[in-house]
Amino acid sequence: MNLTPPVASSSKTPTSEERKARMREYSRKRQANKSDAEKEADKLRSQRQRLKMTPEQQKAEKRRLHLRNESQKLQRMKLPPPSKYVARNPDNRPDEHYLGTKSFKCVHCGALHFNGEKTFKGHVSHCCENGSVTLRQLNDYPLELRELATQSTENGKNFMRNVRNFNSAFGFASFGHQPVKLRGGPPTFVIHGQVYHRTTTSIKPSDNFDNKETEPSYAQLYFLDPEYANNMRSQNTHNEGCRKEVFDIIEKVLRRNPFAEAFKMMKDLMDINQNTIEMWIIKDRQHDPRRYNLPVANEVAAVFVSKDGEPGFKRDMAVYDKGTGQLQNIDIFSPNCDPMTYPIMFPFGDAGWQPGIKKADETRKVVNISMLEFYSYRMQERESFNPILHLGKLTQMYIVDAFLKVEGGRLVWNKTNQKKLRVDMYSGLMDYVHNQAEIKDLKPGRIVILPSSFTGSKRALTQNYQDAMVIVGKYGKPDLFITFTCNPTWKEIRDELKHKETAIDRPDLVGTVFHLKLKEFINDLVSNKGGVFGKVKAFIYTIEFQKRG
Repeated sequence: MNLTPPVASSSKTPTSEERKARMREYSRKRQANKSDAEKEADKLRSQRQRLKMTPEQQKAEKRRLHLRNESQKLQRMKLPPPSKYVARNPDNRPDEHYLGTKSFKCVHCGALHFNGEKTFKGHVSHCCENGSVTLRQLNDYPLELRELATQSTENGKNFMRNVRNFNSAFGFASFGHQPVKLRGGPPTFVIHGQVYHRTTTSIKPSDNFDNKETEPSYAQLYFLDPEYANNMRSQNTHNEGCRKEVFDIIEKVLRRNPFAEAFKMMKDLMDINQNTIEMWIIKDRQHDPRRYNLPVANEVAAVFVSKDGEPGFKRDMAVYDKGTGQLQNIDIFSPNCDPMTYPIMFPFGDAGWQPGIKKADETRKVVNISMLEFYSYRMQERESFNPILHLGKLTQMYIVDAFLKVEGGRLVWNKTNQKKLRVDMYSGLMDYVHNQAEIKDLKPGRIVILPSSFTGSKRALTQNYQDAMVIVGKYGKPDLFITFTCNPTWKEIRDELKHKETAIDRPDLVGTVFHLKLKEFINDLVSNKGGVFGKVKAFIYTIEFQKRG
């Protein structure tokens, strides 16, 4: 067979594409007529050449072969070459979207933000409402606890791995919930059912500590000798993985806690006085936000002999010197709920939210700081160390607890403002309930209507679904169904993680980056000037937390 390269038979000069096609055909025929021995020799020669190459040359050769294979694939598909078919060009890589770092600082509260969080006026409002929300900054976090949270020592690793156990062991109150264990996926803090915060009603349950049912727990441990109390904490079966050295470090720090000092004050008074002793936790802890001194025991509690009469202030809860075997709930509106439940996070007893905290700008229609505004202010990253954001699993727990309090506050408002919501429109439902109660000889309960303005209510879901169906009815079925998923390895997330943190430890950071990127993604699709698909008539989107796969 003649394998001489083909020569044009006509006088017309062939184009470059025609010459390349003829050479490819010649190479194909030549390769097809090779014997097995020749093919094996070519293979060995190629292997010897690769062995002589440097790593950079091997990488370049691999790239060349990839481009050749891609070009051959396009030829078989009868598609234009990569230079003309942009979507299949392996060299065509769009620039990765990058938000930058948290370099924008709020001029009012000092919170750090991404530039993408700024409004069209160049401000950020969700941290402090443009200066109208002014709260006292948290006291400087103790160096001993900060080292445990940030350093990769054995004690530090043990502290962060068991931070919820340590917090529960030193808590003045318990966080009661029904945990939900999910299989696989990222570790998340999930709860189900009713949530409550409880503390003891007595300083001393029993003189017989050998009885497991009457062993002191939570706030009662602060009545005991510190060394003995720490031994009881470390010997608890729930704290088997916790190091005794870490317990000792935390105990020394919490000696300055105002609640711990109040319990010590009560113990000292009981040692010198045989009368009935009571301690009342103060309910109103409002103070000048410009004060930066630490709270002291007499600011959070009052210890007195009961025969002297009741003190002249509103009490939040009472602790007695004799055991009653009962627990008392802490109101979610109490400023003592957070510091008593999270002593690791607030070792100096910084007050939580309470009704009536005034805004700096009292000329506004709403003059009080809401619970949502309070937690939004507290959960901002600033130049100083914020323990709320950097305590790993305890941060997850606190954020969930804070959201439940905000949700609970909204439910209470809806319950107490049914007339404003015009629930008389649902009189038919009330008549039905009363009739059924009479038939079954039961006492009818109180009906509380959740309006469509309450996110997550049945009416809100139904209204959103109906709105979506109206859009489909007018414009037809959707053309595209697009899923946008958060990537925990985004550069913005990795750059902002500190110390030993992972993306799981910073739900606030992951949520912020996801929403900013989602906003930019939607803008690329449905911009008023025309997105990548042209002008969009209508679009619908929903955000969900997909807990598993």
